[in-house]
Amino acid sequence: MRPKASFLVAQHRHFCTRAPSLPFVCDLHETLTGLQLKGAEEAAHRYRESLYVRNNSALAVIVGKLLGVPSRNIEQPWRASDVYEKEEMACLHTSQCLTQDMINGFIVNSKAFLKIWVWKLYQRWFPNTSETCQSGDTPNVMILILIDGIANDARKIPYVKVYSENKALSNYLKNVEIEIFNSLVQNWEMPRVLEHLIDDLGYYMREFNLHGGEHKDHSVPEWARQLFILCAALVVFALIIEWYVVRRKLAIKKSASGIKITVGKSKTHMMF
Repeated sequence: MRPKASFLVAQHRHFCTRAPSLPFVCDLHETLTGLQLKGAEEAAHRYRESLYVRNNSALAVIVGKLLGVPSRNIEQPWRASDVYEKEEMACLHTSQCLTQDMINGFIVNSKAFLKIWVWKLYQRWFPNTSETCQSGDTPNVMILILIDGIANDARKIPYVKVYSENKALSNYLKNVEIEIFNSLVQNWEMPRVLEHLIDDLGYYMREFNLHGGEHKDHSVPEWARQLFILCAALVVFALIIEWYVVRRKLAIKKSASGIKITVGKSKTHMMF
């Protein structure tokens, strides 16, 4: 599944196997076929208002696993010539954002490759997004999950990339990528991974919409800080008073024990 320049805007979606109840999930290698996805479907229904904008999904989840389908494997280019000469890389050249440093990173760094790959696929999946170097305002999210990694990466470790051109929304989704990766490393079953993924994304996107893109302040409110300072001041004041009272009592006791009591001697005693 490579985003070719010759594709129509949504033609790449024909590579996907999609369940009617989860239309935003692209099962690239039929990894989810035959699995029970009730939990994921319930999460999608629960957060439907957050996951859809004007009946269009604001979320795209692409699940891939390396099988014997070369045309659908995601393979990192080895040389700069692969980027410039291969037809499937031609879509990169339509953007002025592409630089030599980006090409080099595309070749030698798997994370950079996936970042750029998902960026271009995002623009094709959500055609109304901006084609410029600046981030768009549309609250769309694309998630790429490669269970066995990239085709020509011998490590075969899972790769997860969460991408959105909306910077404010990206800040909400910082931990999602790590959580998905940890779930795959811990050998969670895909229905469970997908359920937690949709549940988390639905929650974060709902929070994003409720607060207009602003982060909810989870810090201690100002009144609580002032109350804490007042309580601390009262505690210090009480300790000082207690120390002063105890010190004064000790001083009184010491002075009382140091007084010499003069006892009048009797006349009989004086005679001897």
